[in-house]
Amino acid sequence: MIEVTKTDSLKQVIEMLREDRGYAVWKKYDDFSKPLFTFEDNINQKAVATYNAAIRGNLILQVCMVLLALPTLILFMRRITKEREARQELLLEVEQNDRKFVFDPGTERNTDANVVINTSIKNIRTASDFIKAMAREEYDVTWNGLTDDNHKLNKETLAGNLLDMREKLKLVKQEDDQRNSAVFLYLKAMNPISSSS
Repeated sequence: MIEVTKTDSLKQVIEMLREDRGYAVWKKYDDFSKPLFTFEDNINQKAVATYNAAIRGNLILQVCMVLLALPTLILFMRRITKEREARQELLLEVEQNDRKFVFDPGTERNTDANVVINTSIKNIRTASDFIKAMAREEYDVTWNGLTDDNHKLNKETLAGNLLDMREKLKLVKQEDDQRNSAVFLYLKAMNPISSSS
């Protein structure tokens, strides 16, 4: 066709165009490609619809999970907060009872769990050591931490009662020693023979 146009034969070009040798090939291609493209378009539309449905389903699932998880999380946080508050109240009660019944150092109150528990254990050990010392008749034992400033605070505590008991036991021991000395002197005076030998 290009060669024919070079020779400038318009008639031949028009005949060639009317003959259209590629039309038969195109027609076969067109007959095959139209159903193929329609099939591909249908598959593509189904895939897009499935993808959009999956996205919607995923979004609904995520919203449901958040709606279920959020109240659970709030409930969990409230429970943790209540437990923390209960633990704090218990620590304050332990600290207050330790000051009321065992020993009141007269210092500022502490809310640190380790300090409260360690102080309570230390006070119980001090009381135990104090009692053991008195059982061994060591009446010069003192309560560590007891000062003139906090002595009045401990009149009714275990520390104060142990100090009172220590003083009474000291007095009883002194009276016993005096009685024993008097008995010894009396027996010595009554039995001059054994005293001369």
